[in-house]
Amino acid sequence: MTDHCAPASDNAADTRHDGLDRRTLLTGAASALVAAAAAVAHAAPAEAAQSPAPATASGPLVVVTDRGPVVETTGGRVRGARMRDIHTFKGIPYGASTAGAGRFMPPVKVAPWTGVRSALHYGPVAPHGPRAGWAFDEEAFMFEWDDGVPSEDCLRVNVWTPGLDAKKRPVMVWIHGGGFAAGSSQELRAYDGERLARRGDVVVVSMNHRLNVLGYANLAAYGPQYASAGLAGMLDLVLALEWVRDNIANFGGDPGSVTIFGQSGGGSKVSTLMAMPAAKGLFHRAAVHSASSLRMNSADTSAKVAAAMLAELGLAASQVGTLQTMPFERLCGAAMAGLRKIVPADPAPSGASPTPIAPSSRPWSMDGCCPRSPSIPSPRRSRPTSRCSSGAASTSSATASTIPSGSARPSRKCARA
Repeated sequence: MTDHCAPASDNAADTRHDGLDRRTLLTGAASALVAAAAAVAHAAPAEAAQSPAPATASGPLVVVTDRGPVVETTGGRVRGARMRDIHTFKGIPYGASTAGAGRFMPPVKVAPWTGVRSALHYGPVAPHGPRAGWAFDEEAFMFEWDDGVPSEDCLRVNVWTPGLDAKKRPVMVWIHGGGFAAGSSQELRAYDGERLARRGDVVVVSMNHRLNVLGYANLAAYGPQYASAGLAGMLDLVLALEWVRDNIANFGGDPGSVTIFGQSGGGSKVSTLMAMPAAKGLFHRAAVHSASSLRMNSADTSAKVAAAMLAELGLAASQVGTLQTMPFERLCGAAMAGLRKIVPADPAPSGASPTPIAPSSRPWSMDGCCPRSPSIPSPRRSRPTSRCSSGAASTSSATASTIPSGSARPSRKCARA
């Protein structure tokens, strides 16, 4: 269960001084992360070291025509735009809507469409409540939040590529911050992948996925159909990485050279993916910038939060099915109220609600889907490894290390339908 249904900071451990939180440090930190991630992305393939200099921005600012660029994907054809020299595709569905019967369920691939689908604008973002950053004028001025249009039909990817060819460029997959409860692939202007794609001659991918109670409610005690509800948001990311594996070659990328990277909550998700057997082989390098999430929430704590949520709603265990049609605002409010009864809160800055302590911001470990916390190694000796670069926002430094990637088999109860 997570904690951003009511105003809260981007990360539960954040603190503010003079009205600004640690996000003010990210202007310099972001450049360090990109540099570190780009270095990791290009570290292994010999071809990358021999690549010509990346393209420079030239030509018309934006080119959009009925003729393309058009790319074939497993879901159907998509038409994007050319931003100077970078081909841009936004809002491509990688999964079906998670609304209604899909709420709390494992994600499923999107049904193929006919014709050519326009992919010019960001797709819907995962629903979430207001954040504390909105209450701070200086922070809002500096970051110019763009929270998009919320919808449970939010499983979308965005792609920026220097060329629609067979060059097999390294792929960099950005996972947004906001803890496990807020944010989106478009919330900050810095998330736009055009400049990174041009600077590094890489294919940049970002995505939206389920958050907060919709992505991390531990309802396993209420029926086998909810067995993976507590990690639904992470399973969304696995499905997005599968989309990358199956489609990125058509966008000029190399599915055998994928780097996942993220900051704050995005860094936590990167760490969690490294512990998920279902993500094995879907990425090859990782960069974690702040909030590494070495420990996951316990099943016991998350189950207590779910029970408290039902109590807030006045629902019996036999009525859990009504949660799938309940308005998000009511569901989220009850989840937050239940959370505050189970998990202590940190002191809040003026104008913001108290923030539950960090453990509530993490998904819970689950046999098969994520059998151990990222900091606990696999017992198997012959396990594969992924190169990982990690850093902290307060120092903007990065260090390279080798972290074991998931190696256990996912159980059937965690398999997507």
